[in-house]
Amino acid sequence: MGVNLGSGTLYNYVQGDEYEDIHPDTDMDLIPGFTVAYKATPAPKCAQVAKAGLEAFVGGASTGKIGMAVMRYQSAHAKTIGYQKAYFFFPGNVQPVMVAKISRTGTAPVYSVLDQKKREDKVYVDDVELAYPASNTSLTPTSLWHSNVGYTFNDLGGKLGLSIKTGVQRGDWSKVGISTQPPIYVDLFAAWIEHKDLNTPLTYVAYPGVTREEFTSKRKATSLKVIQKDVAISAIYDAKNKVAMISFWEAKGGKVTFTPEDKGSPVTVSIDGNAAVILNSGTGELAISDPSQTLTNLALTIVQGSETNKVPITLPKGGLLGKSIVTDSFSSKEAIARGNNGESGTGTKESKSKDKSSASHSAQVHAFGFVAVQLGLGSIAMLLSYL
Repeated sequence: MGVNLGSGTLYNYVQGDEYEDIHPDTDMDLIPGFTVAYKATPAPKCAQVAKAGLEAFVGGASTGKIGMAVMRYQSAHAKTIGYQKAYFFFPGNVQPVMVAKISRTGTAPVYSVLDQKKREDKVYVDDVELAYPASNTSLTPTSLWHSNVGYTFNDLGGKLGLSIKTGVQRGDWSKVGISTQPPIYVDLFAAWIEHKDLNTPLTYVAYPGVTREEFTSKRKATSLKVIQKDVAISAIYDAKNKVAMISFWEAKGGKVTFTPEDKGSPVTVSIDGNAAVILNSGTGELAISDPSQTLTNLALTIVQGSETNKVPITLPKGGLLGKSIVTDSFSSKEAIARGNNGESGTGTKESKSKDKSSASHSAQVHAFGFVAVQLGLGSIAMLLSYL
């Protein structure tokens, strides 16, 4: 039943008990945060549960205050689905998610799950209360709110549709273990997006920890701009906080351009290998990692107007593979990105350089009260502090 639990799940904890004692009632193919070929992967036998991941690119980058998690996924048990997924964690608990490059074996519907938990409050779709109980499919709203978590959508339409289900579910502990306790009944909320066209990328934004009134004002004040979302790059820019987060999926790296709201000149970021990059265009702070844990160096170039900054990156080694390298400034006159193995790059002057843990393929960590992320080959997790 838990075959999907280590494959990109994301839990938003606001009350603290949203997911408590609901296991026998839940649909195990609707795990929060997961993208799934619905009911296409049968439960493996006990001897077949342990499977090594099939993809190496899984990890993240973090400044210690904000971060991102990325995963190229291929189902290890049945090879029924593959995709690329990026989770971004911007200041103020604003969490965009991008899904692209979906592949599928068979005809099972493909869902990206927003959440499945106890129904604690009314559900609002485009600020209108949803009738209870609900079983709605192919909805195309711009917003959804339930139990102090809101979502916004810009992509929904004929190729992407939202489904919502609420109501009391019966669960039997004896079906999931050796318990002899009687069946339990739990009122559940579940929401997911169906990928009707697998070639259409998806972006949605989650806002955990907001009342309905706060959600209304917060989503209006948020200024996110999707830079690129395709098989090569997943990138998004937060104009309010001047932060860009970029996943370069391809081994050869890539190039992406965005225009900060307060500056006329576009910013072009290019790199020569697969990487996760966080760039503050206001302060110059930079965080970068190699989620694949296969590279020793990266060459990053940032161009804005007539100014070109080349930042050589020497990546960590050994047990610290996949760790983020953080520098206070990407200016080639002031900064150097350096791995914690003590080796420096060349061609720039050294400044304060900080290593922030965002280790790939490590252990699951819970960011208490906000979010828990678990990805891919075993797992990855990000512990983030939100200011």
